[in-house]
Amino acid sequence: MIFKRQLRIATMTVALLIGACAQPQYVNSTNQQADKKGSTNDCLAQFQISRVCVDLKWEKYPTEDGFGSFIFTTTSSTSEVLHEVPTDPSQSMKIILWMPSMGHGSSPVSVEKIAFGVYRATGVYFSMTGDWEIRFAVGVDQAIYALTIQ
Repeated sequence: MIFKRQLRIATMTVALLIGACAQPQYVNSTNQQADKKGSTNDCLAQFQISRVCVDLKWEKYPTEDGFGSFIFTTTSSTSEVLHEVPTDPSQSMKIILWMPSMGHGSSPVSVEKIAFGVYRATGVYFSMTGDWEIRFAVGVDQAIYALTIQ
């Protein structure tokens, strides 16, 4: 009885490991992000509560062999101001890589503040192909940037 239970657990573990070890096929980052031109309404991702805009530029796009990094900025605009104004959240910024279709994320991302409203995200890795979200979070406020890894 104990042997059958252990065999069943071992079989399920092996099946899970085999299914979770997909090799990601990354595409060039220029295919992932359209150029922003013109309007201040063009916002890559926007926080739901504060309406702060987030924009990012890849420093090093993640590959099958290594982690990537990007710089992101937080800005706000009002009807009185015709351009984006750098803003800085009062709490620390957090990033979560999330794959909605699979219900899981990827390795933790480190966030470093490098200037007022400017941050660097390192340790970015997408563990498999498919639709991913880069979730920017400050407390309960969240902005989501969706991208597809092919």
